[in-house]
This record gives sequence, structure tokens and C-alpha cells, in this order.
Amino acid sequence: MSLKIFIKDALEFCAPWLPPIIGGAIDYANEVQRGKKKWNGLGFLIHLASAAFFGWVIGGITAGFGYNANIIAAAGGMGGFFGVRIADFTVYAIAQRTGTKK
Repeated sequence: MSLKIFIKDALEFCAPWLPPIIGGAIDYANEVQRGKKKWNGLGFLIHLASAAFFGWVIGGITAGFGYNANIIAAAGGMGGFFGVRIADFTVYAIAQRTGTKK
């Protein structure tokens, strides 16, 4: 296997889930820095897991349509962003219903 093929295969493998994980980590750090959230290891892992899962799903769908790695990575990043927002909304809704949020 040549180096060019190896790099191409590695990029196509990482494209759906790596950008959402990086974006999820940056988003969580930004929210902690701005004071919207307190640092919590479990919250950080949930943030990354939701970003990775939704990014992987949307990236996989995009790959199924035959797009190249750049488009797959962009779609995966957008899916990760929306996944984080869905997870935040779910936590907020549960907290509101249980009365644990002021």
C-alpha cells in the first residue's frame, strides 16, 4: 500500500467523527470559560460522545451519498454541533421537569 492511499484511507476513516470531537471539546471549553457551565468530567464526556455520535451518523450518511472526505468532514462537524445542542436541550428539559434547575 502506498503512502498516498494510506493517507486517503485514513482521512476518509477520520472524516465523520474527528471534526465533531474536536469541535465538541472546543465548544465545552468555551462554555466553561464564559461561565455558562462548570467543568465536569462526565459532562465533558457526554458532550464529546453526543458530538461524535451525531457527527458520525451525519458523516456516514454523507459518505453514503458518495461525497469526498472534505464534504464528509464538514457534514460531520455540523452533525456534531447539532448533536451537542440536542444533548444540552435534553439535559435542560429534564432539569426543568424535575425541578433541579433554578
